[in-house]
Amino acid sequence: MAKLKDSTNGAFAYPSNQFDLADEWSQFLDDQRHTLNLDGSVSLPWVISSSFFYHFSPGNAFNTIAPGNPFNYAGANNWAFLSTTPIFVAPEAIYGSRAPGYSTVKRNYLRGKAINRLDWRLTKAVKIKEKWQVSGIIEVFNVLNYQNYGTYNSNVGLATFGRPAYSSNLA
Repeated sequence: MAKLKDSTNGAFAYPSNQFDLADEWSQFLDDQRHTLNLDGSVSLPWVISSSFFYHFSPGNAFNTIAPGNPFNYAGANNWAFLSTTPIFVAPEAIYGSRAPGYSTVKRNYLRGKAINRLDWRLTKAVKIKEKWQVSGIIEVFNVLNYQNYGTYNSNVGLATFGRPAYSSNLA
């Protein structure tokens, strides 16, 4: 089982706390432990074919942010906040900052839900003369109507922390 870790969210990202770079080392946003893809196709009578594609992947990591920017860092991901700020995240995601009176949320702490998707396709081929063939296709995406989420509320200062947010990228 592999894991992908890094110390930045991109080539031009600034550290949240330049005095404690150990806080920056965490799971990578694209850390996806496993992916399962299955596909199959069957030829049916009357030049009809049916095929399916199934995709499963566990949830990805999401950038967790703190409720505020007490040090006024510009262009940086913010994980530090006043210790008296109300938060809505598990206690193991928070640890004391080196700055007195402040706490820090773990970088990329939030993990999304698994993605399950089954797509199905039916194709009918019709010959036109000897050289030409036309295919009619019916496709259905996410046949099982599984709720797949692509984004989540990652601000630990909001009561909706960890809940899925709207995403038009997944069926």
